[in-house]
Order: sequence, then C-alpha cells, then structure tokens
Amino acid sequence: MISLSVLFWIFVIIFAFIGILRGWARELLVTLSGVIALFLLALIERYIPAITSPMDATSLFWFRTIVLLGLAGFGYLSPKLPPLAINVKLSYESLQNSILGMIVGGFNAYLVIGSLWHFLDKAGYPFSNVLTAPDGATATGEKALWLIGHLPPTWLNIPSIYLAVVVMVILVIVVLK
Repeated sequence: MISLSVLFWIFVIIFAFIGILRGWARELLVTLSGVIALFLLALIERYIPAITSPMDATSLFWFRTIVLLGLAGFGYLSPKLPPLAINVKLSYESLQNSILGMIVGGFNAYLVIGSLWHFLDKAGYPFSNVLTAPDGATATGEKALWLIGHLPPTWLNIPSIYLAVVVMVILVIVVLK
C-alpha cells in the first residue's frame, strides 16, 4: 500500500509538470481559484453554519471536496487568454515561464491536494477500507503527520484567507493587465 505522503508528492510532481506546459500566468488563475474555494468554505463554515452543521463528517468532506475541485476545475478550464499569447514576457517558449509555471503548478498541488488531504484528515479518514490515517509510530507516518499540520487549510483560515484573496486578486490583475 502507498503512503498518502508519497501520493501527495507524486501529485506535486504531476502538477509541476502541468505547470511547465501551461505557463505561470494560467497556473496563477488556478491558484486564485483554490484560494477563493478555501475563502468560500471558511466563510460558509464560520458565518453560515446552518449549511454545514447538520452534516456528518463524511458529508462535510464531500461538500468541501466538491467546492474545492469545482472551483479548481474552473481555474484549469481558463480560456486561451489571447493577451497572454501576444505578450513577450509571458511567452510559452521562455525558460523563465516554464520554471515559474513549474513552481506555481507545484504550489497548486500543495493547495488543492493538500486541502483534500486536510479535509480527509478532519473527516477521520471515512474510507478506512481504502485510506487509513498515518501511523505516528513509523518514520513515514511521523513525517506525514507533520505535513498534515502544515497543509493550507491549517494556516490559510480566517483572517489570513482575507489577505490571501486580496494578494491573489492583485497578482492576477497585474499579470493579465
């Protein structure tokens, strides 16, 4: 059986490769989508508890997952963005664009897959026949537990999510200008 931390890093590598192919400007839209998804979930859970309070842990996991993957999916379905194709500094042929795309793509994996893992951990790993919680008695499990404590929803909650949304919107406006 594969460890969830190994699977997480495999996704980071895959998303980084996708970032190389898509370029950093398009990947920035996915980052914005992920941050907005976490922002929306934080607002709903804090200020509209009537939506999430009647849910059990598994239902809450699926609600969070659908919101996050839905918005991240819309981020990946971004249009061709013709202004980006014309702009020389955002050219797809440049090495700088590929390296930045790889970094932002890897961060997107951390944001999306890490959030899903966090939601799974908060739900108590409801799919025990397929996924199990990391075992803190092993070295791999200890590293996985450390990683769980540093996933985006842990530190990207209210009020820091407000700042993250503002910074991401400004970055997207500046890049797409």
